[in-house]
Amino acid sequence: MAQEQYVPSDSEQRVPLTDSTEPTPPPQSSPALEQPIPVKRPPWIVIGLVVYAVVLYGTTGYFYFRNHKKDKLQIVEPQETPTQAVTQTTTTIVPLVLVPLTDPENPPSATISGTTTIPFFLPFTDREQFAAYKLDTLQVIGPKDWLSDGQYTDNDVNIFLYTKWPYEYPNASVWVYEAKQGTPDALITAGQYFGAVRTNWNMFNTSQPLPELDSRFSFTETTPHLIQYAAPLNNGFEIHIAIFSNAASHIEDKQWYTIKIETIVPVEYHQLGVDIVDAFIKQHDLTRK
Repeated sequence: MAQEQYVPSDSEQRVPLTDSTEPTPPPQSSPALEQPIPVKRPPWIVIGLVVYAVVLYGTTGYFYFRNHKKDKLQIVEPQETPTQAVTQTTTTIVPLVLVPLTDPENPPSATISGTTTIPFFLPFTDREQFAAYKLDTLQVIGPKDWLSDGQYTDNDVNIFLYTKWPYEYPNASVWVYEAKQGTPDALITAGQYFGAVRTNWNMFNTSQPLPELDSRFSFTETTPHLIQYAAPLNNGFEIHIAIFSNAASHIEDKQWYTIKIETIVPVEYHQLGVDIVDAFIKQHDLTRK
């Protein structure tokens, strides 16, 4: 039988067997593998929206932080506000009303005579509501556009402000009385209210009898020379009173001086009564005398 001859396959013919000890070279990488793997990027509109959101968030946070910080500073350590800066002003300009003399038969006809400067500050809202009323040597701050009349002598001056003519007690009104320096009227009026004057009445060497005590109210001494009082009245009104007299400090030279104010307002206008009396005290600097 004839022996079949071995014929190598194509693959065996391409990779010949050899006994050589030389290392087989590493396989060469494919050019396709050497190309960078493409990265999928978000569309430009998405990037724009992200940037816008970051900017908006940062801006909003900045203004919130700034405003929040400002509020905290105002609570913990108040800063000077425009209103506080204005209140440092020591004078105020208000309308000046020349008070006519009292005429029981006819309603008063006051004359507005320009403006005047008062020696203390009034807030803007009060400046629109108040005016200065003047008769003889006395000037008083009171509600603007009220009726006014008064009378005066060599010893004293009276100014009366009110809302209705003829006046009926009690009703909205302001009465200011000034007893001029060194007059018997100043001492007598002081004796109606001040315990130190009444106790030492004999030391004043006056021929005037001790006046009757004004027992309508229980007064409180704000200073040795200033007393105040506020109380309800009938028909929904209340009264605010302040009286100043330095008589107890002028026993020897007899240069005593007395001035007082009585204000009546409806109870719902309580703050107006307080403001009128406070303006009176500031105008005449009564807490420092």
